[in-house]
Amino acid sequence: MSKLVQIKDHDQISNHENEWAEKAKGKKLILIDLANCEDMTIKKRRSINVYGFPIGIMSLATYLKKFLTTLDIKLMDFGIEYSSEEELIEIIKNEKPDFIGFRAISANLRILGPLLAEVRKFCPDSLIMVGGPYVSEKNTDEFVGTDADAFFIGEAEASLLEVLKRVLDKKDYSDVSGVTVNKKEYYVDGKPVFRFGRMDLIEFENLGFPSYNLVNTDEYYKSFNWGYSRNKYALMESTRGCPYSCTYCHVIFGKKTRYRTPESVVDEIKTMIKNQHITDLFFTDDIFNIDKNRAARIFDLIIAEKIKIRIHFPNGLRGDIMDEEFIDKMVEAGTISVAYAFETPSPRIQKYMKKNVQLEKLIKVAHYTCSKGIMVRLFFMYGFPTETEEDVNYTLEFMKQFKSVVSPYFFALKYYRDTEMYEQAQEQGFNISTLDNSAKGLYTEFEFCETPLLSKEFMKKVHYRWLSEIVLDKERFTNALEIQKKFHTDEEIIAYYSSFFGKDFDSIESILKLCKTTDNDSTPNEIIGQKLTGNTIDRPEIETS
Repeated sequence: MSKLVQIKDHDQISNHENEWAEKAKGKKLILIDLANCEDMTIKKRRSINVYGFPIGIMSLATYLKKFLTTLDIKLMDFGIEYSSEEELIEIIKNEKPDFIGFRAISANLRILGPLLAEVRKFCPDSLIMVGGPYVSEKNTDEFVGTDADAFFIGEAEASLLEVLKRVLDKKDYSDVSGVTVNKKEYYVDGKPVFRFGRMDLIEFENLGFPSYNLVNTDEYYKSFNWGYSRNKYALMESTRGCPYSCTYCHVIFGKKTRYRTPESVVDEIKTMIKNQHITDLFFTDDIFNIDKNRAARIFDLIIAEKIKIRIHFPNGLRGDIMDEEFIDKMVEAGTISVAYAFETPSPRIQKYMKKNVQLEKLIKVAHYTCSKGIMVRLFFMYGFPTETEEDVNYTLEFMKQFKSVVSPYFFALKYYRDTEMYEQAQEQGFNISTLDNSAKGLYTEFEFCETPLLSKEFMKKVHYRWLSEIVLDKERFTNALEIQKKFHTDEEIIAYYSSFFGKDFDSIESILKLCKTTDNDSTPNEIIGQKLTGNTIDRPEIETS
């Protein structure tokens, strides 16, 4: 049983599990992940839409089931259980749940308020709760008057359990750590008060792995996964928390990293191979290798036990703390794709945003990983406060050295409230509406938001140069295709680039033809047929509560 600190009545509760099972009997909870919920006209513009398991609400449900064994829990994920807001409302109306929980990201801003209002019409007495990254940004102005009863900040497993127990026991839950009660009597200056996330976090090793029995895995396997294949797969969270202080990031799981033991990680991999017949595994950690020895031990065990698994790191690797020995083990254990985040090659901006990447070391790590013949993705951003045109042009030139990188990404920066970067931008004279608008879309949706030093027209030129000089550089593109062919079928490669470019392709040859147009005086949209929108595969928002 998990060790929970400072939760009132927990010792007493843990000795009366049968009592709580009786109280939860006949009660129903629906947990809804809104992360993929967007206007279907947007999804229809994409040739391919990918889906990943809703690991956040799966973790919540698994934890609750350890204590409230009789609670009826239903999980709902956009594109799997429902495909529109109207369909979701109809399901909730028919289910008549006692408790309803929504996980929301910033891109859900448009739909969240109206959705809560509609749900309240049909479930007037239900406890409606909202959590996820959007809530953790503490957008207090946007939550005033909404039909949510409570907001959960940061990691929510322990807080949600405590709130449900309090409600079942007809007790007040306003003092539960990590929870904001959305009632006017608790408002300050006419707004709900968002303080800190839960301070007493669960010992991660005791949390338990999310149960895949809670979801219809077959439905997910029908769609392309994060690796653009239909292979059977699972998501794995082996750590929580990040000790770094990058100013563009908001804290979800705290600054202290908590770990699962290498043995428990590998045992779970073996279990999923046996029970779910998975061939692919995606690690969703903030920084998998923050403890290099622990990470290497996981690889050693996989190698020693001859476990056959294709490992993906869509993010979660700090490249500048890796070395060749670690990379060799990583690849030998079965890793086929990784992502490294440079963000910027400017030492000045690295210091300003407090990422402080050891650039020379990361350059060597990126090149060496490419030499191992696996799929490497690199992440860069533009639009930082104080960033000049010269800085951005330098980043573009810097990216050109990586001729074997499969995906060299260049994202327009998103500014999220409750981050230091948001405050830095305000200090530099950014327009507040511009900052807030940038956070409304997914990070793969390219918004040409001007900054005090970078015009919208310059942003468009940057986007064009990235496409024509880097993405469609024929040498890099040809190398990337050869690497992808080692791990993917032609169908999967075509699906990847159809999604990337937002344009249907019928063959790999038709994709290669794009490179021949880069010398023309074309706009980015003319090169790729339409605006590049992309999917959330390569750098998903993976906060799991």
